[in-house]
Amino acid sequence: MSQYVGAMNTHEDPFAGTTYTPVGADSMSFSITSDDDGKFKSLSHAPGMSVFQQNLIKGWAAQLQINAGEISRGKKAFTSSEVRFHWQK
Repeated sequence: MSQYVGAMNTHEDPFAGTTYTPVGADSMSFSITSDDDGKFKSLSHAPGMSVFQQNLIKGWAAQLQINAGEISRGKKAFTSSEVRFHWQK
């Protein structure tokens, strides 16, 4: 992990002079299941995850949804209806 706050020259790497610190992250075991169209169906995770880790996984799951049914029907533009989900406890 490294953080930088301050003025930045757009032609230089702002992180080049910072000190990186190990985060000490544990592995995150989780499973995402999609339906036949590629939309979210269910999500499960190992117990004891922090709220940050849970939100990170929910963000990944939301971004990885793709309505393959509409795409395979040849539609180039459509109003999608991805599934909003909540944690199963």
